[in-house]
Amino acid sequence: MINYIAFSFTKTGTITTQQLHLFEHCFSIKITNLIERRFKDKGIIINAETFTESCIIEIYCSEIELLSPLIAAIESVRFDVMDLLMIEDEKKVVLQEVYNVDLTEEDKYLYLPLTYFSNEDILDLYEQRIETKSILILFNDLISQCNIAYFKNGVLRKEKNANSVILPSFKSKWEIKNNYIIGCYSMGISSLKQLVLCKFISFIFGKSSDSLISREFLNPYHLYLGYTLDLSIKTSFYTLFLIETTQESRKKFLDNPLRLKELLIGLVDFKKQLLAFKTYMFMSDPLLLEINRYYIKSSLEGDINMNLLSNIIDSITYPDLEDFGEMCDVHVEK
Repeated sequence: MINYIAFSFTKTGTITTQQLHLFEHCFSIKITNLIERRFKDKGIIINAETFTESCIIEIYCSEIELLSPLIAAIESVRFDVMDLLMIEDEKKVVLQEVYNVDLTEEDKYLYLPLTYFSNEDILDLYEQRIETKSILILFNDLISQCNIAYFKNGVLRKEKNANSVILPSFKSKWEIKNNYIIGCYSMGISSLKQLVLCKFISFIFGKSSDSLISREFLNPYHLYLGYTLDLSIKTSFYTLFLIETTQESRKKFLDNPLRLKELLIGLVDFKKQLLAFKTYMFMSDPLLLEINRYYIKSSLEGDINMNLLSNIIDSITYPDLEDFGEMCDVHVEK
């Protein structure tokens, strides 16, 4: 069975997205060098990525006894003046990486709603300037405030949680931009069931082959493109969505804007959708791929295993969907 450690770093204060991106590169180099020195030939794999407000570094290994010494060793990593040359070299790599903006028009519209609720802009990932003044202090501050989770023996567990408790809050927005209906809804996650419920609603809204987006917005107009995308922004869960339109479907939407609550209440095959969602979640290892990216950045505590996750999915009821829809405060730009 695979064993896994995740380190999550969220930008705070004045740190920019590109400074965070540079940190991801440089911290990965420091970890790689550490592993080469102390854990060589152990088959350890590192994966790292940055979004607008956080980066995550994941370490995979097959030997369970490596987890504790790896966590202790990586937690002790700090930057000093000896790293300045490496940082400047890696700055060139980052700027080269983002030199060509590879976002499509579709991507830009999909991520646009993030600016409404989180003040995060996907284009910040492509900023062509990285300030390195006081960079050692910024990097070491990020390390001291990181969240750590690990997975072993089938259990996902928090090692360190730097987040404060978040009260549930709900925000939602739909609008038409160009030829798309776009929008998002978000919730501050304070329980594992809320997280699973958010993922279930995203699934039935825009991920299943018989999604609500397909039923309401695509099939009646012989359209194809429409889907949801889930993100974790700080301690909140965001579901973005994008739906292609025709002139007829845009007019219908503007004349009679649909609400998420109305769509959820109209769901007639709840049990089928719930079982399909469970299948979807368990097609791969959900604790690593579908849960930890949100769990590690949230204020949630406690162990999570497959049985617990399965029981939570089974406990979701139709009234849960109605309650979720009731919280939806939709604003449509016309």
